[in-house]
Order: sequence, then structure tokens, then C-alpha cells
Amino acid sequence: MPDDKEQCVCCDEVEKIYGYCDATGEPYCEICWQFHAPDCAECSLEQDVEGDCRFSTPSLQFDSGSSAPPSNQHALSRALVAVCNQLEMKFPGIKLKHESQWFLPAVIANLKAAFSGVDFHHFHASSAMRPDGGILSIVANDGTTYPILIAEKKNQGTNDLRALEGKTKQAKGNAIERLGKNVIGFRTALLKESIFPFVCFGDGCDFADDSSILDRVVTIAMFGHLNKEHLHNQGPQGVFNRGSFYFRVNEWTEQEMLTACVSIAIKSVQYYYSKYGEESFHPKR
Repeated sequence: MPDDKEQCVCCDEVEKIYGYCDATGEPYCEICWQFHAPDCAECSLEQDVEGDCRFSTPSLQFDSGSSAPPSNQHALSRALVAVCNQLEMKFPGIKLKHESQWFLPAVIANLKAAFSGVDFHHFHASSAMRPDGGILSIVANDGTTYPILIAEKKNQGTNDLRALEGKTKQAKGNAIERLGKNVIGFRTALLKESIFPFVCFGDGCDFADDSSILDRVVTIAMFGHLNKEHLHNQGPQGVFNRGSFYFRVNEWTEQEMLTACVSIAIKSVQYYYSKYGEESFHPKR
């Protein structure tokens, strides 16, 4: 595998490149490669995907070979495994589906069905939103998927390490700006619902209390409080579909992410059961 550093085409981070797509030549870091390779017709031919770390819960479906990041490298993926297990115990017979990406044509098709008088547009059929933890959905009897958890994990800031090395500070990064793009997309995709099951965990020295970066996050959160769950839309006609943003300097642990994700996922399932009827998600016996 390549060992040089480039900007990953998926997460935009400058990382050690793990592989290049055989079809497009685009570079992928190791974590993003685990999402891309099984889905790509060209790359999957060279991949033994049997060894990928997949969620083991029997109720969970994967779209086009979607896989979770390697469990020994990504605490969020391990938390998501536990989320699925807890959902199975709380909601017997539940059907779950995990997707690594949400293609824009699919988003727009849903929007057109929900808002027939509004025009929508995209440029490329291959464009997609790819959150770090993917999109976990509940599956209805007719095959329709309803997102119950969209998870992101961001780390930003190396100035604490540079200070220990006696180096000067660097300009603060743009991971938050990239996050904002995904939030806009997912927020729009779920406009027909009264919940926004999005959560982002951010850590690093850029998120210290005296950092102006926090106000960028607050702006993305529609000026809601950080480190607080915001699942249900608020305000007149639910105009504030904020999402949940957990940000601090210290790295979020697997258990902390699990606690937040389980809470959002369970309440999301209960919301869909209430809106569409629990029987819509369980075949008649």
C-alpha cells in the first residue's frame, strides 16, 4: 500500500494514504478505504472483504457491502456495534440497516416526493454525504429506511503538541467548515421529519473554552448549546432542527459516545413507531 501523505478524497484530511481507487485513481486514508473498497466494483475485485470488521448483529443489513471502520482503530465504530446490540434487546424483531454514504440523487428523490412544489438539483450521480460513523436506519416492512443515527467524529488541533515541542502555533484547521457542509445536507434530507438524529463528537485543542472555533460549532448547531442532546425539532413548526454536538479538548471515550448514541437511536425508533405505527416495521405473523 502507498505510504505517502495526501488529502483523502472522502474525509478531506491529510493522512497516510492506504489505497487508490482502481476506477478513479482517487486517494483514500485507511479508515475511509474500509468504506470505499467493498462498495467499488473495481476495488472490491481485489479485496477480501470477508476479513472486514462488520457489525455482527443479525438484524443489521449492509448496503452494497458497506462496512464499519476497523474496530481496533475507531472507537466510534465499536460504540455503534453496541448501539445495534442494545436496540435489538429493547426492540425485538427490529430491522436495522447501516450505510456508509447517502447519495445525493437518493436524497433529492426523497425531497421531491415530500415537497412536490419545490425544485431540487445536483450535478453528479456519484456525489454523496459520508459521515464518519455512517447512517444507521430502521427498515420498514416495505423496505423504506428511516435514519435513527447519523454519527460524525472530528479531531482538530495540534497546537498543544507543537507547544510541547517548542514550536509556534499553526492556524486552526477547517474540519468544522467541512462538517458544516454535511450538516446542511443531512438537515435538508430530513426536513419532512420532526427529529434530526445527527450527532458529532469533536475533540482536540482547537475546542478549548477560549477558542473561537467553538462559536463556529455553535453556529452550525443553530446557536444551540453544545454537549447537550437536541433530537426533537424545536420552535414554531420545528424550524430549529439542531442536532447534537459534543465538543471538548479531551478525546471522547467509546463509552461516552455509546451513551449519547444509544439515547438518540432509541428515541428515534420511538418517534418513527409513533408517527408511522409500530406495525409498519414488524411483519404480521
